[in-house]
Amino acid sequence: MIAKQKKCITNTANRAKQLYTHVGGSKTLARRTEEEEKRHGRSFSRGEMWTMVHKRRDGSYINQDAQAVGEAIVEIESRDPSTKELSQNDSLVQVLGKEHPGLIHEYQKQIAALEARASVAEKKSQTMEHLIRFLVQRQGGDLPPKIAAEMNALGSGARTSDASSSSETPEL
Repeated sequence: MIAKQKKCITNTANRAKQLYTHVGGSKTLARRTEEEEKRHGRSFSRGEMWTMVHKRRDGSYINQDAQAVGEAIVEIESRDPSTKELSQNDSLVQVLGKEHPGLIHEYQKQIAALEARASVAEKKSQTMEHLIRFLVQRQGGDLPPKIAAEMNALGSGARTSDASSSSETPEL
């Protein structure tokens, strides 16, 4: 199957999952809100914007479900004006519920994966340090001063060789 056909199938499946279609077009809600605020000279709540993009130009809702949600938003905002302010309990949240709880879970999974990778990288680094120490000891000496200083700067507490007063430092 071609990539375009796969994308088409995915998009069709995603549109089928939508509970409420809208007439907002491709503009983001943030962009539309900014335009409306400039046009009318006042701020708009998320509930007002949701209602706006779910109504036709003649003022009728696009379907009965959208009408039920829109009327609930209007009723909540008229009863308690503080629900117009952006919060975790604004009118939109009260009617539709919290947004994207799965998205937060996905972010937490990604953070855990990054932490696991960092832990693996740290373990690899420690293993390499132990290997270098073993090889140096096996050769019968301590680390050269330059390498010991670099490792000390990283917090590993390396021992320097007796040749630390020498101006000769091996280059690796």
